[in-house]
Amino acid sequence: MGLGLGAWGLGLGIWDLGPGLVDELSSRARLVYAEVMEWLLGSHKTSIYALLRIVSGLLFSVHGFQKMFGVLGRAEPVDLMSQMGLAAIIEVVGGLSIALGFYTSAWAFLASGQMAVAYFQAHLPRGFWPVQNGGEPAVLFCFLFLYIAAVGTGKWGLRK
Repeated sequence: MGLGLGAWGLGLGIWDLGPGLVDELSSRARLVYAEVMEWLLGSHKTSIYALLRIVSGLLFSVHGFQKMFGVLGRAEPVDLMSQMGLAAIIEVVGGLSIALGFYTSAWAFLASGQMAVAYFQAHLPRGFWPVQNGGEPAVLFCFLFLYIAAVGTGKWGLRK
């Protein structure tokens, strides 16, 4: 027996919103929501993905420029012959390649791996939860680049 109006003894049993009716209304609402979102954004999927690839690649490269040149809040550049130097090179070259759509899958896979290493080496020792150890960007970049590696260049890229 549901908790609709009939459950309160008002004699309106036909309005009783039992679990079956609530589930049906919920599934219909989800269907309508999906149809509206498809109508709004469906025809723009490839462009939205391309923007995601371009923006994330550019943001990633900025992290590399920061390390490589000691700019944007970094006091001094890192030694390019160190692990941080290798990270800077991967971030600059890989980020720009991802943004330009040049060997996107390979660079995104490498960048995803780099972010996984960065998380486990630099963030996890400071605590388990990314929100506590400052690792949210590393986790997001890791899984975002893994997705980009799987999908590939898409539109607006130099090499398909």
